[in-house]
Amino acid sequence: MKNNTVNIGRRLLEAVTKEQVAKLLDIVFSQGDVDRWQEGIMKADPDLAFTLARLLAAEEGSNPPDSDGMTEKKARITLSEGRLLERWRDLWRRWNETIAEVGDEDGRYAVHEHHWEEPYFDDFSLANDLETIAGEMLPLIDEVFTLIDEPGLFRHALEGISEAIADYPEWMGVEYDEGCKLGKNTTRCVLKWSRLSAGEGTGAGAVLLEIIHRMIATDGKAYLDNDACVSFFAELPDHRCREVYACLAANAEKYDLQRTYSIWRRVGDLYEERFNPAKYLETCGRFLAENWKYGPPLIDAAVERGDYGEAETYLVKTFASLLQPGDGKTWQPELSIPEDFLHSYHREHVEIISKLLAAWADVSLRLGNPIRRAAAVLQGAVQRNPDDWDTIIGEFRKLSDPSLKEALHPLFVQWRDRAARGSLSYCRQSVDAAVGAWIHWLLEADLDRETKADWFRDKLGRWLEQFRTTANKDAAAVFKAQWPWLVRLTKDVAGAAVLAADYPNFTKTVLGDDHDGQSALDMGRQSALRRMAPPVDLPMLLGIWADHLAAIVPDPSTARNSRYTEQADWMTALCEINRDACDGLISRWRKEHKRKTSLWRDLQARQLRV
Repeated sequence: MKNNTVNIGRRLLEAVTKEQVAKLLDIVFSQGDVDRWQEGIMKADPDLAFTLARLLAAEEGSNPPDSDGMTEKKARITLSEGRLLERWRDLWRRWNETIAEVGDEDGRYAVHEHHWEEPYFDDFSLANDLETIAGEMLPLIDEVFTLIDEPGLFRHALEGISEAIADYPEWMGVEYDEGCKLGKNTTRCVLKWSRLSAGEGTGAGAVLLEIIHRMIATDGKAYLDNDACVSFFAELPDHRCREVYACLAANAEKYDLQRTYSIWRRVGDLYEERFNPAKYLETCGRFLAENWKYGPPLIDAAVERGDYGEAETYLVKTFASLLQPGDGKTWQPELSIPEDFLHSYHREHVEIISKLLAAWADVSLRLGNPIRRAAAVLQGAVQRNPDDWDTIIGEFRKLSDPSLKEALHPLFVQWRDRAARGSLSYCRQSVDAAVGAWIHWLLEADLDRETKADWFRDKLGRWLEQFRTTANKDAAAVFKAQWPWLVRLTKDVAGAAVLAADYPNFTKTVLGDDHDGQSALDMGRQSALRRMAPPVDLPMLLGIWADHLAAIVPDPSTARNSRYTEQADWMTALCEINRDACDGLISRWRKEHKRKTSLWRDLQARQLRV
């Protein structure tokens, strides 16, 4: 009987489903008589016995004894060593299959956007695919490292990526690309394995530093994530951090600590601030001109000791480093709104710059400089969101002191002009935004609502009157020069949805879509327009469009390669607004462009009367 049942487990696995095996084991272990099985399991497979003990301990909320009879402080992964290695090998199989696609001009990471263009290496997709695999590897590393003897595993993996990238044909130009920047999970796998490879004894910190330095310094095509590297070194045990710091300090040239943006300079700063604050402040002062992020520690230290004059000196130097005005010039908040504050590429620094401007406002208050204090507050509002009409106008309105209003009015003018231009669709911004238009007047009136509401309504009325042919012989010329401003007014008065329902082609082609939806600038402008109760309505505006739209329809002579889609779009829009004008323009085109058969085909396709 015993001989017949010795292989029952394997035979059972072949006979039933995985789910049925799980049910069987649940029944067996639910009987509560597990102990009588332990001895036999330990003899047959100690790894299985310890795995079972961990699972049962996890269910009971206690920690089992380890293989040496000691109680673990933390529960291990509840996988057997065999299953753990199985999962590990499967992950590396997926990793190698991924890398096998690299270097092949017809592979997954050689992208052809157009058939007539040469393919290029899609490093972003490769990094993402490796990142997914690395995310599954990361929690297994501590356990797996003790089971296999491969200290250089991830170093060789990075070399393999670089070699695979180098296999792309020369004509793809990969040798001129930066290569592949690995993600945070992948980077942490490399670093964690390196830490385990360095050991735990005295001096392991220096060994770890050397291992990682070699990988980073190698001229390969696979790069670690710098932020993940810095975070990794920050999280090391305190004694290990001190070892790394000592090694960096003693080998400044080797680790290129003069480059302020290098990873080793960042790690050195991290440790120096922690272990030698006085020296760190000296470092900040030495490198501030090269990297503005060294400014906040100097400013904070000066404020803490009550030296507000020195704090302001560092604020000036910090913003000079940030803005790089050139010619040795400096910037103070009351001078101008930096262009860097107005562009989206500067958004990653919003929080830290906001804190700097708030600090400058406080320092100016303590130094008795109300103009600079108010300017710093205004600059902070603009920097946080340059399109927030209501907030920024609100900050300017808080300036009750006439001298402050006068001193800071140039800042308002600068922001006003920028807000006016930003109100136009990108494709309509060819118009000169510096020329006074209704949005400029609206901003001026919203700033001084109590006295300028009537002024705005009068200005707007007289501006619209210029477009009336009966009132102005140059109405057509005025319209051609300023119609983008009329686009914005039409959409703000009527609402894009209302217009699109009644005039779909006119709305799409002439007025244009606001692809990003309603911005803070749009909502603020429309709210201000309602407050002013302007003497304008949609029929009045559509009348102006009906009178003049034909004048800006693109002429067929401007078309390229006999493609008249643009002309057909505009003619369809004109037909919605003024059919007679559309018919008249078609009649003129018959004489001037009668041989352009593609034009007439495109117009006819739009069901226009050709």
